[in-house]
Amino acid sequence: MIHRTLLITAVLVVCLPMPTAGAVVGGVAVVDRASAPWAVSIDAEGLCSGTLIDPWRVVTAAHCVADVDETLRPDQVTVGAGVVDVGSPGQEVRPVRAIVVHPSHKPTRDRIDRYDVAVLVLAVPFPVIPGRIAPIPVGAPQDLRSDPLELFGWGDVAHRTAPVPLRLHTLTAVPTRTVRCEEGLPSLACLISKDSSGCDGDSGAGVVRRTASGPVLVAVYNFAYLRCDRGKPQGVTNVSEPGLARWIANPNDVALAPSILRRPQVNAQSSTTLVCSGARIRGATSTETAWVQYRTGRTLRTGASRRFTPTPRLRREAIDCIITASNDAGTVQASAISTYRF
Repeated sequence: MIHRTLLITAVLVVCLPMPTAGAVVGGVAVVDRASAPWAVSIDAEGLCSGTLIDPWRVVTAAHCVADVDETLRPDQVTVGAGVVDVGSPGQEVRPVRAIVVHPSHKPTRDRIDRYDVAVLVLAVPFPVIPGRIAPIPVGAPQDLRSDPLELFGWGDVAHRTAPVPLRLHTLTAVPTRTVRCEEGLPSLACLISKDSSGCDGDSGAGVVRRTASGPVLVAVYNFAYLRCDRGKPQGVTNVSEPGLARWIANPNDVALAPSILRRPQVNAQSSTTLVCSGARIRGATSTETAWVQYRTGRTLRTGASRRFTPTPRLRREAIDCIITASNDAGTVQASAISTYRF
């Protein structure tokens, strides 16, 4: 059994880690999924939290999937997105194709690990659904030194309550300095929240800063104090530190199929021509656009051009624009429907 959160007890300034299970004590229940569409739940023979950084990849804590006694296989892990309550209607669930633990992570039960981070590569990408599922970029090093920061995680709202309330919660915290965190700089950092704490189910949860250009991921939640005490320092891995950020961008060179970051839209360029535009696709070595009659499924044209002029007979039909993006690792598709009536 993999331990899901490190809870530590303080003796003076020395922190002795004691593995146990991670959620937000004293936090606020999330009602609107749009406030954190990047937050995902992880079923890894126990509950963990994570952050979607692109449609194919999730960042979480290494101790969610690797312990002293075992490292989980990909088929033992699934990831859920799109809802605030785990298992509720509308949840999208994806299997995991690869688990990549940071090479410097050393799972032990007697110390805190400054490289407690892992990347889960999904077998099937999540769709990008505005307001429900959307990735978040990794921030810059200075973002962790700024406050306030927000944590989003699932799990316990009090230490070792049963059953665990599987509702996404959030807390606000600010960076703090402790002897143990200073020893782990720059990759280990500590946060403090006066009225809240992470707890059982929050391991791997994303710590986010909202910038002028949008939210960014700055850290991954690792440990809380014994009994999830409020007002105590909480350990996080600083994923915005340049070395970790570079590793997260391409851990062990795991081959990834293209990612659809934004789906296309169909607009009328003129009174007779449709344009399929606005798509954002990462990692494709080739793309092809197909125009398909929605009612019959008949392909009208394929090729590189994203412009299409329907014949007069088709001008009152709904027409699909389907972009197929490929590379050596796989193929994905993104589509949009035209409802223009010329």
